Amino acid sequence: MHDEDEEKVAPGFYVSRPLLMIGLVALILVVGVISFIQAGGRQAVGKSWLGWFLPSFNLEIESNAPYLPADGSSIALIDITAQDKHGQLIDGSDIDVIVKRGQGDLTNSPDTPSEASKRVILRAPAQPQTIVIEADFRGLKESITIDVFDPVPPATPMLKAPADKAIIVTATPTLSGQGPTDTQIEVYVDDQQNTVLKIDASGNFAGTLERAIKRGQHSLKLIAINKYGIRSAASSPTTIDVRTPDPEIDLANLRIKPNPAQANAVFYIFVPVSSNTKEVKLTLENTSYILSDRNQSSIYSAALRAPSAPGLYPISLLVTNQGGDSVLAENITSLKVR
Repeated sequence: MHDEDEEKVAPGFYVSRPLLMIGLVALILVVGVISFIQAGGRQAVGKSWLGWFLPSFNLEIESNAPYLPADGSSIALIDITAQDKHGQLIDGSDIDVIVKRGQGDLTNSPDTPSEASKRVILRAPAQPQTIVIEADFRGLKESITIDVFDPVPPATPMLKAPADKAIIVTATPTLSGQGPTDTQIEVYVDDQQNTVLKIDASGNFAGTLERAIKRGQHSLKLIAINKYGIRSAASSPTTIDVRTPDPEIDLANLRIKPNPAQANAVFYIFVPVSSNTKEVKLTLENTSYILSDRNQSSIYSAALRAPSAPGLYPISLLVTNQGGDSVLAENITSLKVR
């Protein structure tokens, strides 16, 4: 005989329903805890639940070099900082620092900066690899990754266009060529860095000079630089002859309003020029003024004050193209003052 509140779990064996429910709940809890621990939950518990009962700490690790050449001698200085919940620095004697992944010689530094708990020195191995350094303070762990790269310089890039001794009619010519992938191309004009161009996945690059160059002959050289700052040898120099046209003034549409102008009153001048113009400077009574292209329409203008005495005053214009070559239009027009 058995009670109506009992469940049959095996032939001839009965368990009360409340006890059976307790057992099922306990089984579910055990399975859940095991899964939680296997998923890394134990560390989370240690940082949260135990944090209510144990002192809390902050641990940081940083290196003065995110990467090192694989030369067997270069070093990185790694600082570990541990602080209590009040922000007080903790002595580094209880901090363990290890090479978690990769290879490299790790030694304690005798010169730890005052703002750090501990400093260690990592000496680079001779083989390229990724090294992970881990700091452990009472179970609290932080890590940092340092790339150890091949110090061999990249291959020298090649300029395909413009060709050697090419005649160029723009102050910002377009360059194209090939170079090693995962690098950038530094463009040097007359041994001065002018532009940096990106290389695509196929090893090709193309782009215009960032800074315009003047008329005349110029020497172009290329250098490839990788993300570690290692530069290639310079390419053979390519000579180009820049022959940019002079900037032009549209005299038929040059306007001064009003003209005549009242003495000591404001007048306006509008100077239409060619699209290759970079700057227009006006000279009136031995005083120079820079005009502005406010609407990017190649019409340079300014609001100026007329001389205080009546008369006819000549105006000169100095027009400069994008390459920095200038043309002086002396006494090109005049302002009448009454």
